[in-house]
Amino acid sequence: MVFVIIIILFEMFSNLAKSFLKNTELNLTDSQANLLLGIAENKFLAYIFIGAFAASIDVGIFVFLHEWIGIKPLICHSISVPIAAIFSFSVNAYLNFKKTDLLFSRFFSFSTVIGIGYLLGLLIIFVIDNVLQFGGTIGKLASLPFVVTLQFYLNSKITFKD
Repeated sequence: MVFVIIIILFEMFSNLAKSFLKNTELNLTDSQANLLLGIAENKFLAYIFIGAFAASIDVGIFVFLHEWIGIKPLICHSISVPIAAIFSFSVNAYLNFKKTDLLFSRFFSFSTVIGIGYLLGLLIIFVIDNVLQFGGTIGKLASLPFVVTLQFYLNSKITFKD
């Protein structure tokens, strides 16, 4: 239910921003209005926004399970990543890239990319937690920039290519 509400809010905000920019009388030059409209319609920025929300879900679940419940970090990572991945795929497929054809194939491709990122994250968390002794949460947070960069590149080239 929360997922549906988030999708509806994202779509409403996106449509509202586009409508506002097209119909506003802010005395913008054509180039300024086109620049703002381009930003509002930019798939990369939407991908970043969706990814940030998915990362928040991932980290939130991880921290809850690890810090509050006391579950080992690698198990928490194994639970939080798939939940965030399902959210990210659904929102990107339906709202951002609007690629609802071949969903099974796209989901398989997306899952493969997520699996690669999962393994990279697992490795980073393991090293930071067990070798460097900085803790699982620090390892999770440190892994994010590497995993996000890798997954964006692979998804843009494979899963959601035009």
